Amino acid sequence: MLWMVGTAGGGDVKLLARLSVWLGAGLTLKVILVRLIFVVISSFGIVAFGFLRRGRKSTSEQHTNGEDPQAETVPQQSKRRVMAFAMPVALATWSVLLLFQNQW
Repeated sequence: MLWMVGTAGGGDVKLLARLSVWLGAGLTLKVILVRLIFVVISSFGIVAFGFLRRGRKSTSEQHTNGEDPQAETVPQQSKRRVMAFAMPVALATWSVLLLFQNQW
């Protein structure tokens, strides 16, 4: 689903698929929810830091796709991406494993 929406690449999908085999469905859903929290907090921090460091205009240009989103190339999409997918998944996995020790 994440790949079809365009928020994750093939490697990210494989990472979550392997995690789901290891953790099971219940813990995997918890990892996805906790990952969302880490992504929101981290993305906000990264954008806020960019805003303070480079200013509003430069930060806005970096994180928006311009007038025609269909004309955007893959390198432009990856430049606009705020953060990698694996780090929040790793942090969420360890957090879930620590918080829900009795379920595994």
